[in-house]
Amino acid sequence: AAGAPPPPPPTAEALLAAIAELPAGMVADAPRGLFGTEPAAAGKIMDVLEGMEAGWKVGAGDETTEDIIARDIAPFAWRLEWTTLTILGAKRTRLAIEAPGKRGIVRIGRIAQAVGSSPVEAGAHDDDPRVASNTVVFSALGGAISGLFSLAARYAVEDGAATAPARRVRVERVGDARLTPEKLEKILGENMKLLTQIFDPTGWLDITYVDDVVRVGRDDKGNVFVLRREDPAE
Repeated sequence: AAGAPPPPPPTAEALLAAIAELPAGMVADAPRGLFGTEPAAAGKIMDVLEGMEAGWKVGAGDETTEDIIARDIAPFAWRLEWTTLTILGAKRTRLAIEAPGKRGIVRIGRIAQAVGSSPVEAGAHDDDPRVASNTVVFSALGGAISGLFSLAARYAVEDGAATAPARRVRVERVGDARLTPEKLEKILGENMKLLTQIFDPTGWLDITYVDDVVRVGRDDKGNVFVLRREDPAE
């Protein structure tokens, strides 16, 4: 009707519900999307996601990107729920990763991030509030071996990002990636470099939505990431 108020933007719950319609991963807590998303399902998720981005209200006009990170992101751990970043074809084969309908000896589990609050995973950088610890849980040989891939990255707010609808940060990997235990690294061998290349966040990232449930980011490689805020008890 003429003069009717516009409908409210989609909610985080609607986004998570759309993601939950996708087939589950090979391991509990594994993110969806790593092995591709059917175009119709991806379109549905992106419609909800873009509606959320368009309706995102970024606090007061003088609120900086640093404020948003310090208040809404850094105090919490985040788990990757869905992404357009994919591990397909030769990359999946070289890493021997098992996927739906595809054989492999390595399975990917939970992928998570914590900012300046993970001493075990971030090593010597755990006291730096600008360093994020990115971790990927792996298992191999039917669960006989389990391990953790970890990579630390430092971020800096881009000039001019303080008032933009999307808040941009520059990201740079810090130090070498690590994979423990050593048995798992031996299984991957030289392909450890490929694994690091896939998950290396160096570049820039736009924070396009964040609330107390989910966070959405888009990087300079065209990838989209939907992360869910974790309960401290999990």
